[in-house]
Amino acid sequence: MNSYTITIQNNSGVFKNYVLFTGKPEVTGQVQPQIWSNVFATAPCAAGNVATFTIYKQYVALMGTSSGSPKTGVTVSVSGTKAVTLGKVNDNGSVTPGSSVNYITNNVGTDENPQLVPSLSPNYLDAAGQPNAFEIQTTGPFTPDDASRGK
Repeated sequence: MNSYTITIQNNSGVFKNYVLFTGKPEVTGQVQPQIWSNVFATAPCAAGNVATFTIYKQYVALMGTSSGSPKTGVTVSVSGTKAVTLGKVNDNGSVTPGSSVNYITNNVGTDENPQLVPSLSPNYLDAAGQPNAFEIQTTGPFTPDDASRGK
């Protein structure tokens, strides 16, 4: 299933405007305008009616660089995203492969001072991801050491 539904029955007796936030809003004192950038969806609802939120699950491949190994305080700069599907095993046992995307680098510097930024090609490759996965293909040999050095 690729969607989730939240249904709210408004039994308050008055009109309500329900809000889903992307994260817990930080509110101190009066309501600050900046918390509204945290709103994912809203649903107005009259008394006695139902408000419904439907959220679709979409997987996304991310490409970027980080300031260190994953831990608190490490920042990540995302330089490319691409919607992907995961491979799956069908009811008859056949496999539908997941998306395949290509890792590329873009030179945002000069010939004398190259600054390579990792990204994802705008074109999809022939799907070859394993069940419950997608794949990112690289050009040439690419090792975990290359990744840690930001290549």
